[in-house]
Amino acid sequence: MNTVGVLGGLGPEASNKFCEYLIRCKSAEKDQDNINFIHYCNSKIPSRLDYISGNSSISPIPEMVKTCRVLESMGADCVVVPCNTVHYLLPEVQRHVSIPIIDMIQLLVKQIKIENPRMKKIGILGTTLTIDLKLYEKYFDLVGIEVVKLERTDQENLVMDSIYQIKAGKKIKPRKLLIEAGNMMIVNGAEALVLGCTEIPLVLNKSHFEISVYDPMNNCANELVRYSEILDMEELFNHVVVPNEIIISKNINDFGEDLEAVCIFSKDEGSVLEEVNFVEPIDA
Repeated sequence: MNTVGVLGGLGPEASNKFCEYLIRCKSAEKDQDNINFIHYCNSKIPSRLDYISGNSSISPIPEMVKTCRVLESMGADCVVVPCNTVHYLLPEVQRHVSIPIIDMIQLLVKQIKIENPRMKKIGILGTTLTIDLKLYEKYFDLVGIEVVKLERTDQENLVMDSIYQIKAGKKIKPRKLLIEAGNMMIVNGAEALVLGCTEIPLVLNKSHFEISVYDPMNNCANELVRYSEILDMEELFNHVVVPNEIIISKNINDFGEDLEAVCIFSKDEGSVLEEVNFVEPIDA
């Protein structure tokens, strides 16, 4: 049985939620049937938002690397970081860590395209930095899905304000604001919504909207469980955990119904690196 390392603290309640997903996604009749994981909630990691935005010179990378190495020393075979915005820094963290770091965003984009091959527009409820850095958009562009964005004032007043309120322990008001933001995206053509900040699933779920809602943490947990049950985890490491690459279809213009294989494309060169077999996902 492989062991998942969870780099927590970004924020703490969100990483706890991811651990909950790891338990819920695994069909277990007894304690020993569950997936092994180690959760290190490191509240000392400097602000990734301030660093990425240029408001602080204190990098969170050294503390993240240290946390990953602690997880590895405790037996983790891979690391998941339940934070969307910090994915911007993960390629640099990966350079200093010997075990693979799961790309949660890439996994979700792949899953959405598989489930919705004809989707044209999607909304991302995430931090302003996640939107500005195009952490989802750069992948959705490759598979022909347009990201619906809010006006800047709505992004700040509805989404960012809600995220900070959730971090402060509030739930009711931020839920109302996020529902309003999501409905704005739906009016502008979004066919599905992504809960693109790990704080947001603490107050929102699919029951709050009439269209499909995707939680990257839940999807990532499901993928980890699926690979641990159906395949050797090395398959996940070899074909999914590629910080500088993206898994998309053989033909990004026509995904079609042929889902027997996907390809790994280089983001920098646009060339096919490897074709890999596709495995149907299990139900969460």
